[in-house]
Amino acid sequence: MSGGAHGPGRPRVAEAGTDSPALKLADPQTRQGTVLAQERSKPHAPESTTALEQALADWLGAPVALLAPASEGGSAVFGVGTDRVARVHGSVRAFEQERRALRDWTPRLGGRAPTLREERPELRALVMDRLPGRPAAEAVRGADAWRVLLREVGQWATRLHGVAFEDGDTLAVGDALRLRAAAWLRRARRSGAEDTARWAERLANLDPFAGAVRVPCHRDLQARNWLVEDGRLRGVVDFEHARPDHWMADLVKLPDEVPDLPEDKVLGAFLEGHGQPRALEDARVRRQWRWMRTLHGLATRTWAWEKGDAVLEARGVAILDGVDFAPPSSVARTGTKE
Repeated sequence: MSGGAHGPGRPRVAEAGTDSPALKLADPQTRQGTVLAQERSKPHAPESTTALEQALADWLGAPVALLAPASEGGSAVFGVGTDRVARVHGSVRAFEQERRALRDWTPRLGGRAPTLREERPELRALVMDRLPGRPAAEAVRGADAWRVLLREVGQWATRLHGVAFEDGDTLAVGDALRLRAAAWLRRARRSGAEDTARWAERLANLDPFAGAVRVPCHRDLQARNWLVEDGRLRGVVDFEHARPDHWMADLVKLPDEVPDLPEDKVLGAFLEGHGQPRALEDARVRRQWRWMRTLHGLATRTWAWEKGDAVLEARGVAILDGVDFAPPSSVARTGTKE
């Protein structure tokens, strides 16, 4: 990755005193595992958009304008001049995850992701190139156009999933997923949901994940994060959720993003681009898919209930109800049993 005027290979980091609490929280090299998980996810103290714009303008010496305000606990996006954007993260965890992805992973994606230019840990701010194109959710219409784009997103994900990295997580993938499911089930029970026993039963069997490995994942592959120009993928943005995970973490949201195609066609087009078009004909892979899709539906439904979002809660319920779609005819044809 080119660092421009700031030297090759690394973005410029704004100066901050070594005693700065924000720097100690944001920099993994100084944290050394001493920051509790809840501290790592603690949101910014409330700051007005005007104050953030002024702080960014003073730092960067360029006009700054709000492009997307922060949702609760989320990040705000600002335009910087005509060719850059700045993302100010709502939590240390999100800042660290996007910074890691932009530093270590995206430079290997052939220009189809932002290039990190500058960072300022005490603001939890990252400055990156502005990519061309419009969000696919606004720009793409028709089943054929979606198939083409999904294949390209699958190809993009193949490159991301193939980036070499050091997995420092000592938990096996199955154990980590078990803990994740248990946490969402506890939150679902607090919401008063009556069918948590059924969801817990679906999520109890982690055998399909035995021996699974983590790969770099975007973990928020929604169509609003795919930038499209002339019907082709120009890049993927928004890496604040990115971290090593099971590769299907980048599949679970896809069926909800394409209104013009049924679920099996969405997955088929993506997996064709991913280089494994027949993956879901394997019984073990299909069980992994059903497990991951169930967890996604549970998390969507529960988070939406906590936030009072009735529309998103209904989507979560629909995801859960639709998990057990019929296997493709090719499964029966090949004699694979589940």
